[in-house]
Amino acid sequence: MSEPISITLKFGPWVTVERYAELSGLPLETVKKYVKKGELPVKKKPVSEKSSRTRTLINMFDISAGAAMESKKRINLIFEV
Repeated sequence: MSEPISITLKFGPWVTVERYAELSGLPLETVKKYVKKGELPVKKKPVSEKSSRTRTLINMFDISAGAAMESKKRINLIFEV
């Protein structure tokens, strides 16, 4: 079996919709459409303890791990924040 490939990602496991658009190169409205259709793994996080508003965060770990599994290679993912 071959040695695993190590990939260092320069962002945290959760990013905002805006940051995901920037990282992926997709237009912001396209990313919002994917979120609405459930095509990206997300969670809602309260903006603050006192606010009822939430911020949508995209799970970069799930996306990266899924891409690694599709490659059929052993890959170590390292997040540097």
